[in-house]
Amino acid sequence: MSGVFASRTVVAQAWYVLCRSSELRRGSVRSWDALGRRVAAWRDDGGAVHVLDARCPHLGADLGHGAVTSSGVRCAFHHWTIGADGVVQSAPECVVAPRRRVRRYPAVERFGLVFFFNGATPTLDPPEAPPGGPWRAVALPTQRLACHPHLVLGNGLDVAHLGALHDFELTMEPELSEPSPQTVAVRVAGRPRSQLAAWLTGSRQAPVVAEFRATGGSVAWAHFEAPRPFHVLFTGRGDRDLGACVTQTVVFVRSLHPGTTVPATALLWSLLRSDRRILESLDFAPAFTKGDEGLRRWASVIDKLETA
Repeated sequence: MSGVFASRTVVAQAWYVLCRSSELRRGSVRSWDALGRRVAAWRDDGGAVHVLDARCPHLGADLGHGAVTSSGVRCAFHHWTIGADGVVQSAPECVVAPRRRVRRYPAVERFGLVFFFNGATPTLDPPEAPPGGPWRAVALPTQRLACHPHLVLGNGLDVAHLGALHDFELTMEPELSEPSPQTVAVRVAGRPRSQLAAWLTGSRQAPVVAEFRATGGSVAWAHFEAPRPFHVLFTGRGDRDLGACVTQTVVFVRSLHPGTTVPATALLWSLLRSDRRILESLDFAPAFTKGDEGLRRWASVIDKLETA
């Protein structure tokens, strides 16, 4: 392994969630710890979102304390203005603006979230809504886990832990595949051994059938086919501590009727309720065996990604 997977020193180029769209009003700027650095985002008067490194190229002040102007974002410290391309547009004490710039990140909005790409030009597509819609997207509260994002997002590829940790009985041999050069997927079927969990999840008569896909080191999808179709998008990024994960989960359901949302919520709860305590106390080492083939393949995929 080249050292990108689960690294605390380098970050793979991928799409990461920075914040909720609602956190950026028109004409406002904010900053966050993300990917081991400080990142600023603002929404211009036309409604477009822009993302830059938050440190002013003058003396390093946080642009999140600044103000949005027609030319970009103005630093609060000395009123240098940085444009959406990251280039300094003006500096009041200089006749000619200094030839300085900060890193600019491509940004898009999806499902009420702001995504940014950790690189000059995207090499991966941002997440799109699942096929077969229309779907209702429900963004769950943001969480922080004391575990590397690659391990959090790759958890669904670890099929062996479904029985050991979650008491989930598989009814078919897992089907492992690589739908794209950046994606590893596994399809499984089974049901909880607990009668209560089976009743809550609607899997007493028919097993749960699902596919889990991890892509590009920053997102993963769970596509539940039966007994009721719904989809879950998992996102994860390192914050100031690259070994920790800020995660945003989005659930896609046909409707917000309790008959749909309760089984979906119960199924997620029954599968994930024990993961956090294990992941947050994990001292990871890549001692993979045959049963870890899905996770091993994903580690190999991430190790081939560009870093920034």
